[in-house]
Amino acid sequence: MEATEKCWGVSQRLALTDNVQVERIIVVAGGYSSIHKHHNKHNAFIVEEGTLAVHEWLGDAHGESDECIIHELVRGQGVTIDAGVWHQFLSRSGCVCAEYYSSSSQNDTEKIKPDDIERETAGGVITMFTLQQIDAMPHGGNCCRCNWQFENDNAGGVVIVDNAARMMCEQCIAATGLDQKTNVRVTS
Repeated sequence: MEATEKCWGVSQRLALTDNVQVERIIVVAGGYSSIHKHHNKHNAFIVEEGTLAVHEWLGDAHGESDECIIHELVRGQGVTIDAGVWHQFLSRSGCVCAEYYSSSSQNDTEKIKPDDIERETAGGVITMFTLQQIDAMPHGGNCCRCNWQFENDNAGGVVIVDNAARMMCEQCIAATGLDQKTNVRVTS
């Protein structure tokens, strides 16, 4: 089976039928997908090795009050994202996953289309240096946007902006929309 390089790792198609598509994905450490959705297929992830965080937005990813659920998966665990739901995956440590797509059509008349994807953002890789920066950052600090000083995780956190780790208070995170629209947000 032929492997396809992705900005976050490698994808290898294992099967494609009228109503099922199976891929094996290898996500490099720090790799993350675009924020995207599939219109006519459900998307399931099952972790074979490593860890994977799957972000699932309930509602429209463009909205300001949408809830985001983060599914933290380890070996043997999985999650299914329904068709039409905005989602994104991230692996801090790297992982190997089985990715299954199934038709969302009730009567199986809609065939699986491998290109059924609408992207909101681009994927990529957070560098190991950036991951080390995140892990080394203290709890609390000065906000990179308004310079307000906060002392704990409840008042702010670490965000990834332009592939760099920065401290930001919760008010600025909310005001900039980083909590819903950035490729990655990590709180130490």
